[in-house]
Amino acid sequence: MKLPNLCVVLLMLVLPMTCSATDCVSSPRVVGAFGAMDKPVAPVSIPDAFRNQIPDVKTIRDILHTTLAASGEQVVMYDSTTDELAPDPKIAIVSNGAVVATFDVAKLVPHAEQAIYQTSCQIQLHADQSGFVVAYTLSGDGTGSAFILLAHIAGKYRVVFSRLVGQGRLVFQTGTMQLWERTFDKSRQSADSPNFECEWCDHRYLVATYRWRDNQYVKVASNRTKTIFDPAQMTGTPVVIKALTPARSD
Repeated sequence: MKLPNLCVVLLMLVLPMTCSATDCVSSPRVVGAFGAMDKPVAPVSIPDAFRNQIPDVKTIRDILHTTLAASGEQVVMYDSTTDELAPDPKIAIVSNGAVVATFDVAKLVPHAEQAIYQTSCQIQLHADQSGFVVAYTLSGDGTGSAFILLAHIAGKYRVVFSRLVGQGRLVFQTGTMQLWERTFDKSRQSADSPNFECEWCDHRYLVATYRWRDNQYVKVASNRTKTIFDPAQMTGTPVVIKALTPARSD
């Protein structure tokens, strides 16, 4: 079954969403006695004709128009169950009105049946190649951060990076990606230690740097920060896109 361009349909229906994917929207996190308290992203309504192509869709979390392929496509983030604590999220790619690829997040990162959608956006893998990143947080105390990165390579939509980390963030600049993951000092993991760090206390971070080479991210460096960071702020903005610094002309 063919559908009209999904963004056109959404605009005709005046849905509360945007059809561009150049910026990742962040959501501040509120940390309570039992961890981060997150409200699910408000659902998006779509025509029944589209739902019929994805039989297991229960709730659409977001739809973004992207240009991973030259012809463009729509990326759909949805839940396949009605369980708020275990939504079992999936990602569908729509091209020319038809679903051409579906990715099961739970098969890409551990415990992702509990992954709650946070944000997504298009990023530049390289000067002439785009990617699409999706960030999730795991239910429970909210400390788990899951990331999925998609790209269109050799005519197919593929997963080029997937990872589950503690209280993480991805930072992108064209050609480079940094994965931030909270880390504990061994002496601070015990509740009896005078330097004990709770889950949502400030932490140092392990920062792994990757470069885009031959259609994949290759790890080139790793270091531990000397500064401590608030994990609520880090995970409240799980994806950061940095602009390239213009070259000086003098």
